[in-house]
Amino acid sequence: MEPMLSVHSLIEMAELSEEDVIDGLHELGEMVEGQHGAVWAKPELYVQFDKHFKGWDPAADGLIVAADLHNGSDADVDPQTLAAKHGWEPHRLNAAIAYLTGRRLIDSIQLLNMGPWMAVHLRRTDATRRFVKSRP
Repeated sequence: MEPMLSVHSLIEMAELSEEDVIDGLHELGEMVEGQHGAVWAKPELYVQFDKHFKGWDPAADGLIVAADLHNGSDADVDPQTLAAKHGWEPHRLNAAIAYLTGRRLIDSIQLLNMGPWMAVHLRRTDATRRFVKSRP
């Protein structure tokens, strides 16, 4: 989970005018949320932007995670186990989870205080199977 920032902090970090930051947030639309002068990214922002700025593609990683869930013996898998298996940091796995959950390709269990993870358990569904099987 990424931190919440004030609009003022964004203005300073981006070295842009307040109007430019407000316009940029507007253009990001449903990928950001704000309240009381604070702004935070919604998971879809990472799905869309990580492939350009982080060196990995959440869609490709999502297929790897879905295949792990589909081919595994357990219906539920915890994110920490998957991250360790692939050597991924939480941000990378969270973006893959966001890709899958945003498209309803897996079920995830989310609770308060989940540490660095977007979910505490991931569960395969029929949609997971169809997604994995539809890929070459």
